[in-house]
Amino acid sequence: MQNEIKLSIEDIHPFVRYVNLLQCTPGFNTGFRKLYNYYFLYVHKGKGIFTMGDRSFDAVAGDLFFCPPGVPNAIAADSRDPFLLSGVDFDFTCNNCHTKSFYPIQADLFEPSNITEFVGFTDFEGFPDKLSLAGDNHIRTKLCDMADKFNLKKSHWNQYINGIFLSMVIMVIQRIEQQSYGIQDTNKGDDIIAYLTENYMNTLSNTRIAARFHYHPDYISKIVYAYTGMTLKQYVIDLRIKAALDLLIHSNTDIANIACTCGYDNLQYFYRVFKSKVGISPGYFRRNGK
Repeated sequence: MQNEIKLSIEDIHPFVRYVNLLQCTPGFNTGFRKLYNYYFLYVHKGKGIFTMGDRSFDAVAGDLFFCPPGVPNAIAADSRDPFLLSGVDFDFTCNNCHTKSFYPIQADLFEPSNITEFVGFTDFEGFPDKLSLAGDNHIRTKLCDMADKFNLKKSHWNQYINGIFLSMVIMVIQRIEQQSYGIQDTNKGDDIIAYLTENYMNTLSNTRIAARFHYHPDYISKIVYAYTGMTLKQYVIDLRIKAALDLLIHSNTDIANIACTCGYDNLQYFYRVFKSKVGISPGYFRRNGK
């Protein structure tokens, strides 16, 4: 059995071994099996029970389950409303991409030495057994796209699937972090971030944004930090300076107008903020930064 590999989130370069889109029959039951790879199970529709180890979970549309290698698991679909499922067998790294893929097998036939990898994260607490993603269509769409490409196997299909899956994994990590801050309505959180990116040049405050989205001002601060890792003030400054950099590179607009366009009426204050973020003045950046 392999030793645990330590990874940061930035080190994730997944290798997808298998992905499907399975319409279960009424009462479908896999019995207990084990996998040699990590495993995500996503419920598109229907209901039933998913068991991992000695724990059984009610499973409904929008639920995502995470199962490490070697853990016995079983899928049992409802007799009246059976599952439509996606399962993904994967490694977090490509270190063993040339190793033969093993399908889930009967638990008593499992050989631990065939496990491809064990991974521990240095900057992330890890995936929960069950994560509710009801109402989040982005992950469902990615899984359907992956299953389609896996079945067709056109040229470079594996690289395509690995890229889509990486974006899905990062999206799941973001959702986990957001929920750890008590944010359940991720669609509303996405709307708030989109609002900031479209209105960064205007005067923004927790109170004004809270009135726009009918939330308490303190909750706005929590949402912004959960999504960006920055305070509202820091995030708005970041958006403004990125816009200023783009204009300095790609336009001939004078610096005073750039400052105004990016939300700074006071040119001297814009210079201070810009130098604090970039390390040099706007003028020096324009002359040398390109």
